[in-house]
Amino acid sequence: MKELEILLNKRWVLKSRDKETYYKLRDALGELRKFTTEKMGCQIIDNSLLIKMEKIPVIPESFMGIQKFSSKEEYAYLCILLMFLEDRDAQEQFIISQLTEYITANLPEEISDWTLYTNRRKLIRVMRFAADQGLIGVTDGKDEAFMDDEGGEVLYENTGASRYFMKSFSKDIMEYTKPEDFQESDWFEVDEDRGFARRHRVYKRLIFAPGMYKADGSSEDFEYLKYYGRRLSEELEQIFDCHVHIHKGSAYLLSGDDCRMGTVFPGNNSISDILLLCFREIRKKIEKGQWKTGLDETCLIDQIEFENMIKEIKQELTYNELDKSIENLWSILFTTGYLTQRERIDSRKLRLAIPNREIKELFELQIREWFQEKSSEDVKKLDKLCMAFPDGDAETIEDLFNDYLWNTISIRDTAVKGRKENFYHGVLLGLLSHMENWAVWSNIESGEGYCDILLEVPENRVGVVIEMKYAQEDRMEAACTEALKQIEQRQYAARLKSDGMKNIVNYGIACYRKHCKVKIGKENS
Repeated sequence: MKELEILLNKRWVLKSRDKETYYKLRDALGELRKFTTEKMGCQIIDNSLLIKMEKIPVIPESFMGIQKFSSKEEYAYLCILLMFLEDRDAQEQFIISQLTEYITANLPEEISDWTLYTNRRKLIRVMRFAADQGLIGVTDGKDEAFMDDEGGEVLYENTGASRYFMKSFSKDIMEYTKPEDFQESDWFEVDEDRGFARRHRVYKRLIFAPGMYKADGSSEDFEYLKYYGRRLSEELEQIFDCHVHIHKGSAYLLSGDDCRMGTVFPGNNSISDILLLCFREIRKKIEKGQWKTGLDETCLIDQIEFENMIKEIKQELTYNELDKSIENLWSILFTTGYLTQRERIDSRKLRLAIPNREIKELFELQIREWFQEKSSEDVKKLDKLCMAFPDGDAETIEDLFNDYLWNTISIRDTAVKGRKENFYHGVLLGLLSHMENWAVWSNIESGEGYCDILLEVPENRVGVVIEMKYAQEDRMEAACTEALKQIEQRQYAARLKSDGMKNIVNYGIACYRKHCKVKIGKENS
């Protein structure tokens, strides 16, 4: 049932934004409600504004939060925004200063001091989230004006959807005194360990969470699943392209290729690859009897032992092993899928390639970690190199980066086919990651493309754009100019400007073997 997948994947469907899907869901409401009400105990809200399924988990998990938020203050701002909108009619307009005054009256001084750039930036992040969700619309002005100055104004419009954002609680939430109060059941005078209440919990735990575990929540729920598992599995497999796997102490709903319900594992990313390597090692140790499992299939091990396993896995991709066992390393990378065959040269030689961007990022991560370890021996020199970027000191960058290249890499390291600048990209990225308070991104989308390196220095609101090139020694100057031109043409600084960076410094960096050339270009945000 694709309509059900839509409701499970989205917070809601707004009529104003997607009429086709809205009416598609309206036509299927009868069938949808039959399943969500009977099997999951989830209410479907439908009105002239939106259609929404109330997805209340049995066990709240950290991943269920708002991923775009990174602080408690942002959640506080969102709650206050919802309170603010509650007293306003749909299509009623307001300016951001009205909201900040309301926040000041309802929140502590330290998070309602709008002279602080960090507070203004957090509030704008919340406003952008609210606009993206359809709670508000931007009528006039740009929010960067408020980020730049507390007197900056933006005109917003209340869509009316905010009153449906939160769950409808059975009593006044002002009476709640602890987080657990929000988890209290809305079932009155019902034995939750029997009948439909338990069925609802089992269905929701399978559908809303990555897995259902006997050790979490009620053990009776798991017994219910084992008893009715076959019927439940058949029902879910008819509705979704999925398979239900039930084990002694766990159960999982595994999505098929045609199922678009949630995020699946493994994904096409480096984290999935690392986890699969971990799972392989865990399975090996269990099969060899080195690690023991309990009756519920859980495996309890010492933290130090687990950390040692992680270190062993990382060593398979450790960059500084290249000189020690290069043939062995290539074999490991090839057999584990981190390199793929491009062509066969002869019976003993293959031409290998990095298969995708995610694997490339994994290699870059290893390079960064290696360079961070090596460079930590000379912190002052590294600090000087990093600070030269926001300071616009191209001469110092060129001198110090040349020193690092000369003293830490081999000519063999750079003797690769294809985009040789990727190697130098990884080296520089590792050095810049030394600055803990800076935001550093690699190959992130900005403007009309993907920039090599973007970094933000929050304390003085300087943004830096770096584009790397590989060029022969006689063309390094021209390559730097080409890199700077690419930064401007593709507007790589757009993300930095959007984040409120006051000054932007652009760098074109060309490399050849152990040498580099650096050119600078500046622009105001």
